[in-house]
Formats: sequence, C-alpha cells, structure tokens
Amino acid sequence: MGVESAGRGWREPSLLIAVGASFAANVAVGANVRIDRVPGRGVLVKSLTGQHHWLREEGRTFPFIDLVGSTATAECIDQVAFHRPMNDSFACWG
Repeated sequence: MGVESAGRGWREPSLLIAVGASFAANVAVGANVRIDRVPGRGVLVKSLTGQHHWLREEGRTFPFIDLVGSTATAECIDQVAFHRPMNDSFACWG
C-alpha cells in the first residue's frame, strides 16, 4: 500500500537542468545589475559593444583648510555655528 513515485524526485534530469538554468540566469542578471551600478547605467553594455566614450583628463582644484584647534572649538560650540563661517567662505569661492 502506498503511492508509488512516478519519477526519481529531485534527481530527475529535467528538474536538475531547469534548476541549474534558472540559477545560472539569476546569477547572470544579478551580476549584470551589480556591475552596471559601478560605472553608471548603460556604461557596461556600451563598453562591451564599443560605443562608450573614452575618459578625458580634467584638472580640478579644491580648497583644503587645516584649522588649528578646530576640534576643541567644535566640541565647545554648536555644530551649525562652527560650520557657518567655513560654509560662507566656500560659497564665496564657488
């Protein structure tokens, strides 16, 4: 008495092929989505097809200020009051 199995269960070749193909497709799509986020949307496909523009070199200048005693001052006063003069200076430069 009992129900006899029609196939070999999870060892059925067609089931293993379907699961393997599904897993491979999932990995391929997931990898493409993750890799596409790093350089930007569509850049990966354009790079692989030879349609992506080459990078160009640009000169950039940015101000760097080292304020003596700024940590101790920032701990004593409000953060907004501390950053206001610096933000005003950066606004004038920009």
